[in-house]
Amino acid sequence: MQKGKPAKKYSQAGRLHDIIRLIEARHGITIEELAEEGGVNRRTITGT
Repeated sequence: MQKGKPAKKYSQAGRLHDIIRLIEARHGITIEELAEEGGVNRRTITGT
């Protein structure tokens, strides 16, 4: 029996959409800020 809600899958398209919204809203944002806002590491943002 599974307790609680299943983990929500967060697609690459969803992450990209959120990144674009942050950049537009703030008229620029650092990689570090994007990573922090998205709850991911810098490598996820840069793809390297």
